[in-house]
Amino acid sequence: LDPERDTPQILDAYVKAFDPSFVALYGTLEETQATAKEFDVFFEKVPAGDTYTISHPSTSYVYDSRGQLRMGLSVSLSAQEFTEYLLTVMQVC
Repeated sequence: LDPERDTPQILDAYVKAFDPSFVALYGTLEETQATAKEFDVFFEKVPAGDTYTISHPSTSYVYDSRGQLRMGLSVSLSAQEFTEYLLTVMQVC
């Protein structure tokens, strides 16, 4: 969400730290804003002294094999709840 600081290389290293199979997406500020709007995701630059941070939700989006959004999962879910929701989507799809 911060194409002013994040490069494709930085994003790739970041997501690979979670799982080597993850793929990072990069776009211009305009592309990032348009994509965020399509996902109904709010983000903003927040000043922090002589630098800034990016405020954004921490929802995980789950898509089926046809690219249809099936659910958004909050970080407030327990591991058990998260797993149950994912298993339900896998069974339905």
